[in-house]
Amino acid sequence: MNIQKIYDTYRIPNHLQQHMKDVAAVSHAIVELWEGPQIDKEEIVSACLLHDMGNVVKFRFDHMEHFPEQKKIADELQELKDQFIKSYGDDDHEVTLKICSELKVSARIYWLIENKEFKSLPQTITSNDYSLKIVGYADNRVGPNGIISLDDRIHDIKKRYSDNSQSLVSTPDRDYYFNLCYELERQINPFTSNSLNEITKEARTVYGTKLEFWEVSTE
Repeated sequence: MNIQKIYDTYRIPNHLQQHMKDVAAVSHAIVELWEGPQIDKEEIVSACLLHDMGNVVKFRFDHMEHFPEQKKIADELQELKDQFIKSYGDDDHEVTLKICSELKVSARIYWLIENKEFKSLPQTITSNDYSLKIVGYADNRVGPNGIISLDDRIHDIKKRYSDNSQSLVSTPDRDYYFNLCYELERQINPFTSNSLNEITKEARTVYGTKLEFWEVSTE
């Protein structure tokens, strides 16, 4: 199924679409540089394009400074959020998985999305599954305004989530998880022909057209 059709069907707002496309662009760039154990480009990119579909249910309208376009349509977004919660619940990750089930994505794509949560980083680090590592790492390289370095992303996370008592960033374990983000980068970097730091915001332009027409495998 075409990814843009999926976004349109679920009325995914532009800024959330772009976030998932940016994560997919990072993953696509890594795959193009890959010289390591066997991986599957289609499942990696597809997982990235769907990984935050459920984020609609955690929209906060007091932190829209990064998304002026969306601030103008806050009422519409609130309506969409309410509809999502009514249909799928209020746990963003579970909502994403329910949507993936509705879409009948392949079992492998579903598994990658299910297991890529930030809180699952310890398991990702010890896993031998490099597709999972790439999906997790790619998400760590995208902030509100696009593709950024891992250093900048961690700074962004600290700034944006420090007042969220439900976030890992607000717990004593936060530095442990941030160190795991760097460890994940160290695990992937030896298997790419160029440094991961060379993946920059230009990846959005390079892979944007391909992602517009991306077909997600379904069963």
